[in-house]
Amino acid sequence: MTEFPKNTRHIHFIGVGGSGMMGLAHLALDLNFKTTGSDLTETQGTCQLEGRGLTFFGSHHKNNLSSKPDLIVISSAISENNVELLAAKKLDIPVLHRSEFLREVTKNKKIIAISGTHGKSTTTALVYHMLKSLGLNPGYYLGARLCGATRSSGWSDEELFVIEADESDGTFLNFRPFLSVITNIDDDHMDFYLNKDNVNAAYKKFMAQTNGQDGRIIVSWDEKSLRTLAEEFFSSRLGFGSLLGADIRLLNWSSHHSKSSYELLIGSELVKGEVSLLGEHNIKNTMAALGVAHALNLDPKLSAKALETFPGIERRCQFLIRDGKLQRYLIDDYAHNPGKIASTLKGLKGAFPDCKLTAIFQPHRYSRFKTLYEGFLHAFTNADKVLVSEIFSSGETPLGGTSPSIFVQALNEIDCGKALYLPDLRQIKEEISRLWQTPFQVVVFLGAGDINKVAFELKEELGENKEEKEEHT
Repeated sequence: MTEFPKNTRHIHFIGVGGSGMMGLAHLALDLNFKTTGSDLTETQGTCQLEGRGLTFFGSHHKNNLSSKPDLIVISSAISENNVELLAAKKLDIPVLHRSEFLREVTKNKKIIAISGTHGKSTTTALVYHMLKSLGLNPGYYLGARLCGATRSSGWSDEELFVIEADESDGTFLNFRPFLSVITNIDDDHMDFYLNKDNVNAAYKKFMAQTNGQDGRIIVSWDEKSLRTLAEEFFSSRLGFGSLLGADIRLLNWSSHHSKSSYELLIGSELVKGEVSLLGEHNIKNTMAALGVAHALNLDPKLSAKALETFPGIERRCQFLIRDGKLQRYLIDDYAHNPGKIASTLKGLKGAFPDCKLTAIFQPHRYSRFKTLYEGFLHAFTNADKVLVSEIFSSGETPLGGTSPSIFVQALNEIDCGKALYLPDLRQIKEEISRLWQTPFQVVVFLGAGDINKVAFELKEELGENKEEKEEHT
């Protein structure tokens, strides 16, 4: 196990412009380390880091290490033949994966780690917002920024530290949390795990690493696979869901436009609340957050009250245009696997039953599209229309056997005329501009690539006459 080198003063981040790496660089600056970083493109995020004291290099080059940093931090996206990584090895500079770096800087904290295939970013943000609102001031490392925030991480001298633990490459196993939250388990990242048995084994190990006598494992009680995996942790397990036996049990819920309301039993206490999120999946994310409050012996009603002011997070059902008069809504969402997409569309259809729901889908990575192809075919049930773009490769080489055009044909065999293949992003803009001429439209952009750029361009072009300012849910 690689550990933090003693007497570390200077830390260099390769790929500092990545969303996860930027958060770690902010923590390094919070802790007063000399901080440098490199990436291929300067962004608003890297400029913000420069404003705080980071030295930024706009390319990958061995000379970026000329001052010989004490430590190099990388993500899984950095290849083994990266010129800086090779130079670091020649110079015998220790290298930590980003999860190892986070583990090392938080090793004296009580970590609240949230993982799961879907909902972990939202749940992590809910937990942080709730604890902060209740005056506990935890440190945090989020997978996405809270709406209105300028950064996704922050150091605190307090004992609690809230993190989103990434399961995609197994690095969530680098942590020994005080509280371990698992929102759900689904088929994803099979390029890494290969099969479902390996996925389940990883999550069971994550549960087993929950640390301390007072530690708790908080899992979705409605998922049989999670209930089964958590069986042997009976004394330290808390379940949330609608089934009998759940410690945080859902009685009723509803969504309308921008908000959802709910009634829960937490232990034997009835708790009613409201949150600015849509859909049953987000009610369960809220319940997971209240499970954390329950494990910390916080007042359940005050905890639910704190969640009423949750502002939402960027790229998670983020409303770019909200035209209430004509019932037209433009939304950006990060959903990129079948479960996330299906949950988002189901939530929107339930909240806006009188509107036509159009989904713009940009497949993310050839490997994910091929592995989860059948799941994607059935993820768009609640959409009235589906526009499919080219695949966002994320650096992968093309794989044979599937393509967006074949996918559209298959969708139309299920529901004739529902889908269009529009490889040119300008075609997508033209189609949405045409739809926007009529009222009662919900348009949602789905994908982890760059499709949201089109959404923000349309926000500027279509939103000039909107009556309400941008909101988030």
